[in-house]
Order: sequence, then structure tokens, then C-alpha cells
Amino acid sequence: MPQLDEAYDALLAGRLDDARRGYERVLKFDSRNVDALLGMATIASRQNAAEVAHSYYARAFEADPTNATAMAGLVEATSQGDSASAESELKSALAMQPDSAALLVALGNLFAREERWADAQEAYFRAHTVDSGNADIIINLAVSLDHLHQKQL
Repeated sequence: MPQLDEAYDALLAGRLDDARRGYERVLKFDSRNVDALLGMATIASRQNAAEVAHSYYARAFEADPTNATAMAGLVEATSQGDSASAESELKSALAMQPDSAALLVALGNLFAREERWADAQEAYFRAHTVDSGNADIIINLAVSLDHLHQKQL
């Protein structure tokens, strides 16, 4: 779908207004398009609109309950105050989808917020083995290693 591709390219380029318009056009024709919903959630997250992001993640998860990115975003968006519950949900989801980089990053982020750096490093490393070309994962892995004083790695 060319509109979806154009919106995604705009998102990658940081042109959030163009990306939003593209995703909105896709959602006009298919209100349950998971990629467009996740794109809108990403835009909202980048603009620090947590409630809006949560809404889009919830819609994406409703459209596809097996989508790991939607699950990870939803758990992160809803569990800011309840780390134990979020950890449990993420680990349960990982039991079903152990090679999900999105879920592993969400788990790593949870551990990083709690300053559980060894656990964060392990989650980010597992995510890196799944998606070795993702710069965000590499940066998160490096930050966790830095906190563990493993600067050589």
C-alpha cells in the first residue's frame, strides 16, 4: 500500500506531520490497519502524548492480539507505576513470542527504569541478536553496559 509506505518513510525521516497525515488517510479506509495504528502510536509517543499513544496501541492490540509491538507498547504505556505487573505481562508475552525484539526492548526499558542494569543488558542483548541492525537497540545495549562499567564491550 503506497500511502502506508509513504507515511512510514516520513516517520523514519522525522517528518511527523507528513507521517500523521499519511497514516490518517490509511485509517480512513481501514480503521484496523495495525501498521497505521502503530505509526500513529509512535508519533504520539515521540510527541510525549502518552494517552494518545496508549489509545493507538490499544486499538492495534485489539486488531491483532498477537502483534508483539502493539503488546509491548500497550504494556509500557499502561504500567508506568506497576513494574511487577508489567514485567509479568512482558515475560508471559515473551513465553509465546521469545524472538520478539519489541517485547525484549520493552522488558529492557522496564529494567532500565528500575536501574536493574544487568537484567536490562540481558534483555537488550537478546533483542540485538534478533534485530542486529536496529540502532536504538544498540544504543540501549551500550548504555546498559556503561552502567555495568563494561566500557570495553
